[in-house]
Amino acid sequence: MLSLEFDISIVYQMVLFIVLIFVMNKLIYAPLSKVVAERKKRIDRFSGGAASIEKEIENKLSEYNLKVAEAREIGSVERMKLKKEAAEKEVAIVETARLEAQKAMEEAKVRIDKETKAALSGLKKMKENIGKEIAEKALGRPI
Repeated sequence: MLSLEFDISIVYQMVLFIVLIFVMNKLIYAPLSKVVAERKKRIDRFSGGAASIEKEIENKLSEYNLKVAEAREIGSVERMKLKKEAAEKEVAIVETARLEAQKAMEEAKVRIDKETKAALSGLKKMKENIGKEIAEKALGRPI
């Protein structure tokens, strides 16, 4: 059977263990927990800064998107305005060209009518002369 004897060495070991715990606490645990706490503070500070930077970026991005949308709307309005102006100019140009063509047609018609009348009057004069010449040739004597 196993027998346990308690002597003074157990007391020494307990005292040494307690002293070792206090020494280890002072030398290792306290500085380590101080470093961990400092690191946590830095991380919290940087994450707070990162969150504010992220929020600022989101705000700037939404402002940018708003300005782009406004610019697109203005561009669309301007494009429609320019298309309307171009269509109006096209109608005016086509109408001017139509009027000029109509005027040219009327002038050509008047000129052709004048030339036709002149040619007819010339033919009427020639008709009398030709008739007279034919009659003279047929009769063989001057009329």
